Formats: sequence, C-alpha cells, structure tokens
Amino acid sequence: MPTEVTYRNRYNDRIVFEPVDDSIVMTIPIDAMDYVRVGHYDDSPYDECTNFSMVDPSGGPFIATRKYDGIVSATNMGNFHTSWEGLLVKNIERIGPGKYKLIVGRNED
Repeated sequence: MPTEVTYRNRYNDRIVFEPVDDSIVMTIPIDAMDYVRVGHYDDSPYDECTNFSMVDPSGGPFIATRKYDGIVSATNMGNFHTSWEGLLVKNIERIGPGKYKLIVGRNED
C-alpha cells in the first residue's frame, strides 16, 4: 500500500491522499478551498459540520459516500491507486482546514 498518492486535477491543484488506519486523509491546498463544494446531512452551517456526503474541489476529484443523494454512488478509491481497488468511501469527516478523513471499506463491510 502506498504511503501517499498525489492527484493533479484539471487546474493543476495537488490533492494528496494518505492512508491512515481505516481511512484515507485527503488534503486540498488551502488556496483552492474557496472553490470546494460539500454536501452534508443536515441544515447546519458548513463551519459547524463535521460529516459530509460529498466533497468536490473545483477541478476535481468528486468524492462521495454511498449515501449521497440516496444513490449507491460511493467513490472507489481504486481510481487513485490500484492497491485501493474496491475500497469505497463510507463517510467523510472534516478534520481541519483543507483536510478530510475518508472512512473506507469494502462492499461487504
């Protein structure tokens, strides 16, 4: 398993994915944070939310849980590294500015 995977989106922003325990931490450059869309489960203001159904930096990548819009549409992390094939995003937690913890697991989890 890789220690870090870098993804360059269409605006050449450097999105970093780093495995940590049962999750993958996604880091978005702070200067790109003004253009990030998120979806959350309640009507709380963004600043008060910690759990999200999706996170979408402008230019990509779009990351969603299987709960997004009630559709089974979880992002397969194998899109970013072959050793992550079949790891689906089950929950997204904001853990700091530009940092999201992607809780992942296999379909049968």
